[in-house]
Amino acid sequence: MITQQQKSNLAKLLATENITVQHRKVETAYFVPKTRLLCLPVWDEMSNDLYDMLVGHEVGHALYTPVEDVQKIKEKKIPHSYYNVVEDIRIDKKMKSKYPGLKKSYFNGYNELLERDFFRLSEKDINSMRFIDRLNVYTKSGYTYNDIDFNDIEQGFIKRSQDLDTWADVEKLVQDIFDYSKEEVFDEEQYQEEQVLVTGSELSERLGDDYEQQEQTEETTAENETDPDRSSETSNQDAGYNPENTNEAITDKALEEQKKSLTPQDKEYRDNIYVTLPKRTNAVVPNSRILELFNQRNGSYYTAYYQNFKKFKQQQLRTVNYMVKEFEMKKSADAYRRTKTSRTGMLNMNKLHTYKYNEDIFKRIEVTPGAKNHGMILVVDWSGSMDTAMHDTLVQTMNLVMFCKAVQIPCKVYAFTDIGKRHFDTNNEDDYIGWLGTGRYKHTPYIYDKEDQLVMENVTMMELVDTTQKTPIYNQSMTYLYQTTKYFHGRRSRYGMNNTPTDDYIEEDSYFTLPNPMRLGGTPLDSAILQTIDIVNNFQKKYRVQKMTTIFLTDGVGHASGNVTKAANTEYEKDEDMNNFMADHPNGNIVIQDKQYQFGYNNNIRGYQFMRCHKPMFHYFKHKTGSQLIGFFITSGRNLTYNELSNFSKDPYQNSYEETMKARKELKENGVVTKKNIGYDELYILPKSKLMVKDEEADITTDMSTAKMKQQFLKNFKTKRVSRVLLNKFIDKVA
Repeated sequence: MITQQQKSNLAKLLATENITVQHRKVETAYFVPKTRLLCLPVWDEMSNDLYDMLVGHEVGHALYTPVEDVQKIKEKKIPHSYYNVVEDIRIDKKMKSKYPGLKKSYFNGYNELLERDFFRLSEKDINSMRFIDRLNVYTKSGYTYNDIDFNDIEQGFIKRSQDLDTWADVEKLVQDIFDYSKEEVFDEEQYQEEQVLVTGSELSERLGDDYEQQEQTEETTAENETDPDRSSETSNQDAGYNPENTNEAITDKALEEQKKSLTPQDKEYRDNIYVTLPKRTNAVVPNSRILELFNQRNGSYYTAYYQNFKKFKQQQLRTVNYMVKEFEMKKSADAYRRTKTSRTGMLNMNKLHTYKYNEDIFKRIEVTPGAKNHGMILVVDWSGSMDTAMHDTLVQTMNLVMFCKAVQIPCKVYAFTDIGKRHFDTNNEDDYIGWLGTGRYKHTPYIYDKEDQLVMENVTMMELVDTTQKTPIYNQSMTYLYQTTKYFHGRRSRYGMNNTPTDDYIEEDSYFTLPNPMRLGGTPLDSAILQTIDIVNNFQKKYRVQKMTTIFLTDGVGHASGNVTKAANTEYEKDEDMNNFMADHPNGNIVIQDKQYQFGYNNNIRGYQFMRCHKPMFHYFKHKTGSQLIGFFITSGRNLTYNELSNFSKDPYQNSYEETMKARKELKENGVVTKKNIGYDELYILPKSKLMVKDEEADITTDMSTAKMKQQFLKNFKTKRVSRVLLNKFIDKVA
């Protein structure tokens, strides 16, 4: 099958063209001028050069062959294969001129077809064939087929074919070659088996409007077959052949027939189903509403909670501020290394009096190439499986937020859940709509307005913290977030996982209530990725961020439905929450298409597949935002299991025991397993035990020497710093 790398080369080729490409289960390529859609067969078993050549050739027809003029050539009664051969020469020359990198692919690709006898020359004397066939083989071989003979007249035709520029040039040359063919000496019986009677041209098939047009052609042909006289007349006229139907470009017909063998012949082969993403609406519950929900049940205890948070903040800042200092030193050293001093062109009045002996009398400015304005958004998985890891996760998050606040990097924290946004607006249990059952598409942040749109899971993005807000609001957000960390610590106590209360436990902690809509839910990761695209783009625009970093923190693989919208056949199938469309499970490989950008999604129609669903969705996220993307995956236990690692393998069922042991060794040595280029730029896999922030003081005794005390202090600080794993990784990326 065609690799993703080959398809990415196609994307580069079409980057400047207004063309949408689809690979479908069809025998021949066709182009829809109205929608600029180029449909290509799913070619199989071919080299990269052959694939690039075939794609480049079909794109050439889409760009340069005039559809309106092609429809008129039926009147000229010249076989369409003549036009195919000559037009191929013109458009191939134009494509190689516009994309010089295709020259090698064209040469190697066509010669591969010659070697595989796609022109059916193995048992034939090519010099006994008509000029149109010799011209076809000679030009497609890159003018290197030295065994072909041409007379002076034919050499003149070859020279004219090399100078073709417009469609009018093609028509004139085709007419002259066809007139010349009538005088050629040609053994028709020798090639009689090669003649194929057709009722339409290969060129018009390449440029057909759509499947409906092809079906109409087939229906017309069927009707004509009922009247032999009419059938003969229509076929000859439509094809433009002479009455004998023998003057054909045999090699062109052979090539078109043989190209069909490049497509999978297995009837069970799954076709590609091209879908689009639905329109998104705002899924964000703003921080102001989150604070309202907290205050409704906890406002009377806020003063005590705030004092508790201040103690926590003071404790954390001892380490965070030192890391800020380290960060500034790294950044300053890097900036100094890149800083250049340049003249401004403006006179420095303090040096003007030295003009007689000093040429440098201009003001100077220091320029730092590559200096960037940073921004950060962190997205936390608010699902039920995060319960036992949520306390440490949020403490790590708060350390990162305090760091960003200190170095003035704009930062926001969101949590995603499948509990609907409407439930946050009303705080009424009756408004909660889950993923299953009646009303599952009600009040979701998506608008389904046409067929073949991917049905997305409900998602809500809770805005927990915004460092750019005024200090009182920021402190209130952080206070309630800290109380939430203690709430989840208490839940661990109730589950028997941690029987020790936090060191700063106060009586008011027992009265704290998490707002009902903020209870833990499911893991709609793909929906969260799509919604974060709009969040990140708006964030970058608002704060003029030049280097964006987005961090996703989750403990599992999200859901993937694989459903698409289809027109309902009955009233029962209509879903009013989807504009009377129905959700259908297609029998094919889903390909999501956004203009020229395409990616396969959930190809085997099995949920819970990181590499088949989330990885391509993360690539799409980076394509739409340009953001650097970092992921943290929290394992369920103290070590990394075979099943957890298999989530990030190309084939989850082929993950080896050796690969698992290698990852465990890396985890033991570094405290984290790093995966690169799997949707995330970097993914850090770590056990939840590694998330715990350690703030124990150094163990100093009176009988220690000064050197020993220094060693203990350094060791203690290293432990504090290393335990802030999110903050460390973020600093490494932005310093």
